Amino acid sequence: MGYLKRLALLFVVSILLIGCSGQSSQNHPLPLVEAAGMPEDQIADTLNGFAKEDLAQAWGAPDMELSGMNGEVYSFEFQDRKGHLTVYYDDESHLITSVKKVTENIGESVPFLSVDLEQLTADAILSANRENYPGEECIGEGHIILESEEQSDGLTVYALTMYGEYQFQDGNFVKAAGSGVVPAVITFSSDGEGGYLLTSLTYPEDGSNYQKSIQAMFPETWWDACISPSESAHEQLKSMEESYAYAYLNQLGRPAPVGEYRDFEHPLLTEQGVNSNVSNILVENKDLDRYPYWIGNIERLEDGSRYVYALDFDKENKKIFFTKKEYGTENIIESYTYDSDTGLLLSPEAFLHEASSENQILTEPPALVFQDALSSTMNEFKLTCDTASWNYRQETDDTIIGFVSCGAHPLTIARQKEHLKLPQYNKTDSVCYLVSSLALPDRILVHEYELPSTPPEEPSEDMLVSTKTYEDSLFIELKPGMGYAITAEWDKEQLDARGFYGTGYYSLITE
Repeated sequence: MGYLKRLALLFVVSILLIGCSGQSSQNHPLPLVEAAGMPEDQIADTLNGFAKEDLAQAWGAPDMELSGMNGEVYSFEFQDRKGHLTVYYDDESHLITSVKKVTENIGESVPFLSVDLEQLTADAILSANRENYPGEECIGEGHIILESEEQSDGLTVYALTMYGEYQFQDGNFVKAAGSGVVPAVITFSSDGEGGYLLTSLTYPEDGSNYQKSIQAMFPETWWDACISPSESAHEQLKSMEESYAYAYLNQLGRPAPVGEYRDFEHPLLTEQGVNSNVSNILVENKDLDRYPYWIGNIERLEDGSRYVYALDFDKENKKIFFTKKEYGTENIIESYTYDSDTGLLLSPEAFLHEASSENQILTEPPALVFQDALSSTMNEFKLTCDTASWNYRQETDDTIIGFVSCGAHPLTIARQKEHLKLPQYNKTDSVCYLVSSLALPDRILVHEYELPSTPPEEPSEDMLVSTKTYEDSLFIELKPGMGYAITAEWDKEQLDARGFYGTGYYSLITE
């Protein structure tokens, strides 16, 4: 067993890159006969960056595909020797991760496939765990084989294991998901040709049954080692797992500190004075799942491209920014801005690029756009003016043109228009809407009316529930099943700057 353990460490440090993606700068792999004449490590270096499809195109069909592993076997003859090259691939990218070479003199018997127990165990841990975690850009494992039992139709391995997935956080390569030291029983079935197929990888039960399940799964000799793994075992597993991360960084040509989440600083919004309720609202927002929950950034690979998801906090202006950019550029893919006092969405990317109304003289009150502040799509609802008292300056001779339009009661008008259907949020009896416009009013007065089941021809004042004025913050609270008469005012004092002033009257009914 000591030889196999040493062999495992050699493979992990030198050539084991399973689960990590990369890119090739080459065009064609060397012909098989030329590659076969090289030492094993030189073959791996030469094939670095090539994929399974590249090899199939250059070398033709393999003699055999490995059972239970993503690998193929190619036969070759070179000078006075013959043998087999076993090539292993990453399960997701199909890039070549490692190569094994077996040769003998021509005329001697060559085993078609020699089983590597350490490689077999590593592959089993990687393949069994990758479905249970997010799938970050590099995965790694560590294992210590305690004992193996060979049966006539298969193989059982008892091991201590560790699994981790790594991502870039604030420039560090961090274990973002995975496990600690976990005992495992791994079973393989024979494929009848010298190879093995993974049958199962079983971990102990969690909680109170942890110790009992270990005793049921493992030989008694290993109970203590599984129930209370030593610090040296933990460090050995951690070192093996992190070697995948270092190998991946080396492949990228990008040095970075490697470690666990706790090894690095992750400043939280609450530590900067943001209310915990606001922080919780943002953490629970499904639209922000791919962003960090600390002030910093995460890098993610999407369809072969790298993006940076960042969270920034402007304490002075009370704004929280979530921004997705292309890696290495300032090209913004999406952007959200939240009020740090309320947790309300202020402006997604779509509204950052609205046409400016600067120097535009409006000849009538502009439409008011209501946007659901808790939704990333903002659920836009537009209100046009019903009646108005409006004044504007003619650009030709600077004379002031004014008009007054009249109409029915706002609720009477609102019944003829599309109603606003409010979304349902947990534990809220109202929804807050951000009001935007080509020219924001100086203030908005909102009259809220209770609507009877049989509406009268002309609404009465006893139906009025409340009147609110909004000035500094144009976030308007709306309740379902109510009627609203809205007055927007643009001050005369701003005539010189804007070229218009007046009052617009709007109305809506909510469902």
